[in-house]
Amino acid sequence: LLAGLALGLSIVFEYPSALIVACIGVYALFRLPRAQIAALVGGMLPPLAVIMSYNYAAYHDPFTTGYGCDEVIFHQECAGIAGFTWPPSGKAIRDMSVGRYRGLFFLSPFLLLAFPGYFLWFIRSKRDWATPAVCLAIPLVFFFAISMYWGWNGGQVAGPRYLMELVPFLALPIIFVLDRLLTVPAKAAA
Repeated sequence: LLAGLALGLSIVFEYPSALIVACIGVYALFRLPRAQIAALVGGMLPPLAVIMSYNYAAYHDPFTTGYGCDEVIFHQECAGIAGFTWPPSGKAIRDMSVGRYRGLFFLSPFLLLAFPGYFLWFIRSKRDWATPAVCLAIPLVFFFAISMYWGWNGGQVAGPRYLMELVPFLALPIIFVLDRLLTVPAKAAA
C-alpha cells in the first residue's frame, strides 16, 4: 500500500515519472502475489485522484495536463503524441548524456560506473535476472522517451532536469562495482 502511494505521489510531483511507474507496475504484475498487487494499485488511487481532480478543475478534463497542447504559444507541443515524436533526437541523446551543458554523465561521471555495475549485478543474480533487467530497462526506456520530447532540455536549468528520476536506478548498480573493488584486494591478500 505504501509502495503504491509512493508511486502515485511520484506522478503527482513529476508527470513523466508515469513511465517509470508503468515499468515498475509491469514488474510487480509478474513478481507479487495478487493481494499485494491489489494493495499496490489501491495505494496509487488517492494520488491519481488528486491529479485528475486538479486537471479537471484547471482544464475541465481529468486527462488534460499542464504538458498538454497550447497551439497558440508552442506549436511544437502539438507534434506527435503530446509533444513526443519518433525517432529520438540524436542531439538530445548526445546533450543529455555527455554534453557539457545538460549531460548527466558530464555533470556526474561517477554514474558511468552504473554500466559495469549492471553487468556485475547480472552475473551475481543468476536466478533473479528480472530485478536487474527492470532496473536497467527503466533508465534506458525513460532516457530515450525524453529524447523524443520536444522540450527534452527541461527549460532554463543547468543540467538534465528530466533525467533526475534516473539517478537512483543508475546509482544502485554502482554498489556492485564498489563491492567488487573491496573484495579484489581481500582475495589478493589471501
